[in-house]
Amino acid sequence: MRSFFKRRAFLKRSAVLGSATVAAVAAPQLAANCSEHEEEKSSPEPKTQKGYQETEHVKTYYQTLRD
Repeated sequence: MRSFFKRRAFLKRSAVLGSATVAAVAAPQLAANCSEHEEEKSSPEPKTQKGYQETEHVKTYYQTLRD
């Protein structure tokens, strides 16, 4: 029964160590992606209207319907 507990402890420690390794490798990459995303946010984007817009193309189409 004692070997069962040793094996169980080994598996738990392996899982924790594996998770910590993945976190340590992924953290710098995530930080780099986050800083790039923040730079994109900081640049002001021109506000565009959503939905229906009456452009010259639409006005021309309406004019052809009237004729």
